[in-house]
Amino acid sequence: MERKVAPATHLNEEQPCFRERLLNIFGKPWNLSTDLISWSLFDTGTWGYNNLALQTLTPILFDKSVQRHYPSIPSPVLWGYVYTAGVVLNIALAPVLGAWADGTSRKMTILGLVTGLFGASILLIPFLEPVSFWLMVVCAVLAFSTNGGMLTIYGAILKCISDPKDTASALSASTSYASFGSFFVLLVYVVLSSGHDNLSQPVMQIVFALGFIWLFVFTSPLVLFVSQRDLPFNQNATDATASSILRATFRDGVQATRSNPELLTFLVGSFVLQGGTACLNNISLVFGASIRISQKNLATGQLVGQLFGALSCFVWHRLSHWQGSQRTYCSITILYLIAAIFTLFVHSAEQFWLQCALVHSAANGLFVFWRELL
Repeated sequence: MERKVAPATHLNEEQPCFRERLLNIFGKPWNLSTDLISWSLFDTGTWGYNNLALQTLTPILFDKSVQRHYPSIPSPVLWGYVYTAGVVLNIALAPVLGAWADGTSRKMTILGLVTGLFGASILLIPFLEPVSFWLMVVCAVLAFSTNGGMLTIYGAILKCISDPKDTASALSASTSYASFGSFFVLLVYVVLSSGHDNLSQPVMQIVFALGFIWLFVFTSPLVLFVSQRDLPFNQNATDATASSILRATFRDGVQATRSNPELLTFLVGSFVLQGGTACLNNISLVFGASIRISQKNLATGQLVGQLFGALSCFVWHRLSHWQGSQRTYCSITILYLIAAIFTLFVHSAEQFWLQCALVHSAANGLFVFWRELL
């Protein structure tokens, strides 16, 4: 009797490849493709690392260092200067990176370089803090600026791999996964700091290193699964100089705002709103440290904030289907104003936790629908 052999496709059906497993785990709740899920996981890696290291631990280290070197100056004031310097550098850097990425077929390579610089500048902070206060400041400024440049490039990639109707779902998924990722990364830190008001310098360095590994693991799928050869680019700019590409980018931007007055109104409003929200997000931890809230309670506040921020993405996404994106955006803005006013009355750890929950819930919604309205 002739022996029957199972078709080769049967093995493939029983053992799906890694891309299919990734899609089944992360894509089904939002009905997204593998490329969009890879993009969402990139958000998970960058947000998790950013929220743990740059937004939580760096302000704590900064406050301690300011007390040691410049005790007469309030640490929130100096941290505000550091953040402002990072924003100014980002204003100069983002158009250059955007023009460079637009004029080349190597968007993923550029994104990888900027992401690596972002991760390395943060990783160096706990190692440089005992050595030099100002070297730590330089790394923090570089981290803030490269974070903005990174957002510019991978925000442009989203338009290349998604349909407009999938944008809200992709942004909601990425923000939700990013907040859940930040929650679990911060949970590790809270567990490590259990029973200690302050972590030692070596343990702090280990936590930063673990965060860097998190960044590498979750940003890799976007580089592995999205081919940069399939991403569109300005072929007319490939032979042009960097200065001519930059001038063309600014010229196109001016023409776009002139032809579309609503875009100019949106950009001005976004400049005011995003500047205010980013300021509150980045200074709240230093403010908490300045009113002598312990490291553990500061991290717990961030933990609570990330959990509420992740859950809020589902709420805002459903609400937008009911009342539309524009009205949802206005509702979230009102919630953020309430959170900002409540910050003025924070004097205890419990109040700080509530403030974090309000700020992150509103900030995540603003990020999602700001990008969708754009």
